[in-house]
Amino acid sequence: MPFGRGWLYGAMTVAVWTVGEMLFIPTVTTLIFLRAAEENQGRYQSLLSVAFGLGFIAVPALGTRVYERFGGTALRLGTAGLAAVVAPLFLVGEGSRTRRLAGNPE
Repeated sequence: MPFGRGWLYGAMTVAVWTVGEMLFIPTVTTLIFLRAAEENQGRYQSLLSVAFGLGFIAVPALGTRVYERFGGTALRLGTAGLAAVVAPLFLVGEGSRTRRLAGNPE
């Protein structure tokens, strides 16, 4: 919250986060459902739930440790580096999904 101070600013920030989650969670749930093969849709949904749960438990603790030990810059750079590694994996996954839907599993 680098752009403001006080309880009103904090409340408005939380409201923005909440609206973002209200828009994001149904969208990602639908996306995961549509990406999975019909026989794996339940498995994909459960993996999504586990990933969210682990994220809510592990990430704040891990982020706090990194911030305490190495500082905010290291935390931001580490997060950006992780995103740079994971983003291409989404493209690879999209390619395999497209091939699977076209009937060519290779």
